[in-house]
Amino acid sequence: MISTTLLRQCPSFRPGVAYVLHNALYLQPCARNVAATSLLASRGPGFALPADCGFERLDPNSEPTAAELAAVVDEVYAASTASAGAMGENDAGITFAGDGEPLLALETLVETVELLRVRRNGLPMRIVTSGLVGPEIAERLMGSGAVALGDEDARRETRIASVS
Repeated sequence: MISTTLLRQCPSFRPGVAYVLHNALYLQPCARNVAATSLLASRGPGFALPADCGFERLDPNSEPTAAELAAVVDEVYAASTASAGAMGENDAGITFAGDGEPLLALETLVETVELLRVRRNGLPMRIVTSGLVGPEIAERLMGSGAVALGDEDARRETRIASVS
């Protein structure tokens, strides 16, 4: 089981880089936004993340590297009773999300997926995005090979299975 307590015990963890929602690991690769409203604020004034999820705003002057994000994932899975990224149906996987727009850290995101593809084959991954990025970013993301192009790919390999 993945928990905030377990996450905070990981040597690579630092506030703002990762948090836990409903037994799933969330990585925050970016603090920057494309709109005046952050991704979380765009959900409305009544929205709040649970106090026990461990979410903290990421320092915009200290965005994580792909190696740092992959290390957090490795340490969380090594310390948890989760399915360890082995395509288990009970594995909620990881989600790239947070207060910033994950696609503004596209190179970090794609490199993280590549590192995890080697280390944790079958780990489910998702991106939560505002979608307010230019077509060049979408084209680079799709051309990177990091996104599964259908259910068959999503079940077979470690790739981003959904972008919402």
